[in-house]
Amino acid sequence: MTGWTPSDEGGWRPDGDDDEPEDGDETPGPVEIRVVTPTPIPLRLEPVERDEVREGERAFATYVAAEGAPTRPIAVNSLPAELLESLLASGIFDRPRHLMATVHEEDGGLRGLLAALVPAEEVERWARRHEEEGDSEPWRASVPEAPSFELDAPDEEHDEEHAIPVVPIPLGMIVRFAENRRHPDDVVQEAADLVASVLGGYGTDAKEKKIDNLLDEL
Repeated sequence: MTGWTPSDEGGWRPDGDDDEPEDGDETPGPVEIRVVTPTPIPLRLEPVERDEVREGERAFATYVAAEGAPTRPIAVNSLPAELLESLLASGIFDRPRHLMATVHEEDGGLRGLLAALVPAEEVERWARRHEEEGDSEPWRASVPEAPSFELDAPDEEHDEEHAIPVVPIPLGMIVRFAENRRHPDDVVQEAADLVASVLGGYGTDAKEKKIDNLLDEL
């Protein structure tokens, strides 16, 4: 897997590839690119009304909460209604969070998941509160397993001693269609550009963008 994480100079730096196919693997899966914002982003989550939501779930949109930030959400997702209510009341997003996009090429374009990286100890405290209230760690049903993803602690040497284990909280899918690619020969640059566009408020709902592309072809 090719990963991009914060560099000392600002921006993103590529990690080493840790997903090389083993001997005998003839059909490796699609290469995934991780793009992590170099600085934490202030976020605001709000419930929204969406038609395509599974029964018992509630949709929510994520916005950049910085002054002068675009009013368009950067992602939309859904969670079980009680879990979403708990997440919004947890205080987890009271402070800025790094964002991570995990994307891969699909049908000539890019598709991936945008997630907020929350320190594992904070998620564990949230889970313990629910255990005390009689629930059984409700976040586990909707938060994907994070094997061992770590962020460097701020203002510290980049070594294992200061690494912070984090859990990705999914915020929603991000997509760029093949006809909208800006770096057709460089998937890493394309992934970075996609994330920059989403955070800059230039993202468009996937259905709306597909319709725009069809109209452009007429």
